[in-house]
Amino acid sequence: MIPILMMVTEIETAPLTFEYKGKEIVVADSPGLYDKKSIQGYVEKGDDGAYDVFLDISIINMWIHETDVKRFLIAHEIGHIMLGHVDIKTDVWKAEREADCFALKLLAENGINGRPIAEGYYDMIVDETVSGRPGRIAHMSFIEKCDN
Repeated sequence: MIPILMMVTEIETAPLTFEYKGKEIVVADSPGLYDKKSIQGYVEKGDDGAYDVFLDISIINMWIHETDVKRFLIAHEIGHIMLGHVDIKTDVWKAEREADCFALKLLAENGINGRPIAEGYYDMIVDETVSGRPGRIAHMSFIEKCDN
């Protein structure tokens, strides 16, 4: 299992920095980020060249199976990094679909069946398109069509 998927509970006390396939990734808690309509996590490239993944841990910790949800969200954001969505402007719906499928594949490679985790997670968000981002039903369709 890649280190970040084993250490998800440690994000609450300090940002976790690791390298994945040549890319430096920092995962950190970002209190106040949560918006049930649009954002539960996001990634951006920092000035230092590292990719910063932000999650609102205080909200995630209130959900059932919070460790699995953290793993899915981190895998989803790693997908955005590895698929180039952070460095090159991509259609948001295409990027979200690709990141969902990447997350399921990454979790499967680490012995985790991500489909029920993703379905449970997306079942908790509002089905509204906000800022052009897909809602719950779209994400459910994305994960249903992934190959893994």
